[in-house]
Amino acid sequence: MENWYIKKYNWFCEHKKTASAVVFTCKFLSYIIYFAYVFSLFYLILEKDWNTLFPFLFVPASGFILETWIRATINAPRPYEVLEIPPLDQKDTKGKSFPSRHAFSAAI
Repeated sequence: MENWYIKKYNWFCEHKKTASAVVFTCKFLSYIIYFAYVFSLFYLILEKDWNTLFPFLFVPASGFILETWIRATINAPRPYEVLEIPPLDQKDTKGKSFPSRHAFSAAI
């Protein structure tokens, strides 16, 4: 797995525009998920669909709390920490890489 990751990293270093596009796309898709959730909340409020609204709030909130606890408990190092290479998307975060917060939120 390490060779695969380093190979992909080196490829992206050679193709800076593609690396930038991948980072942008990942962030953009995360924002779409969050926007869709907030839009759905407003829709449920406008429709006064209280029977749907409360589970729609409670399930993601409880999932987010659970996911935060799991991340802190596992505290898995990020790939760029293990392989000692800089991340494509610069960040100073250490550990807490699993489960991915945006992937977990999208699944909820």
